[in-house]
Amino acid sequence: MHQGHSPRRESVKDKWGTTDVIGIREPKKSDIIKPPTEIVSAELKLDKAGLMVAFGQACAYKLFSHKSYIVVPSDSSEEDIGRLDVLCRTLGVGLILFNPDNAASPDFQIRVRAARYDPDMFYINRYMKLLEVSCSLGTPANSTLDQTAGSPALAVASQRER
Repeated sequence: MHQGHSPRRESVKDKWGTTDVIGIREPKKSDIIKPPTEIVSAELKLDKAGLMVAFGQACAYKLFSHKSYIVVPSDSSEEDIGRLDVLCRTLGVGLILFNPDNAASPDFQIRVRAARYDPDMFYINRYMKLLEVSCSLGTPANSTLDQTAGSPALAVASQRER
């Protein structure tokens, strides 16, 4: 398994295509029956402001992701969490709650599981190319905070047997 960052926000200049977290699951070479590659993206909010904008971003990630999640503080207002819950269920976006007061153990809880979609191949290839370029420019692979992007951990996890 190897890790890297999603493209830096300043190099992409596209809030609708720059995820906070992206995971790529690929079959192992040793698998007899190989499942298809799956891309999962998440928009993570550390504060309670802008949850609806974050939801819109998570929806946009469905262009290039098989599943998309929004991850929000569990101490957000009940009204906001309730509204996000309904929107996520309606539009197939996953909803994860976490404890923002405990970075060592954020207690992630899946409230709504994301529906699986077939993303647009044009956008998959475009975004993966940006990711490849960003990683080749020496973006730190295991950083927990991308200071230049001002966003939480940006990581790519690829399960692949080499």
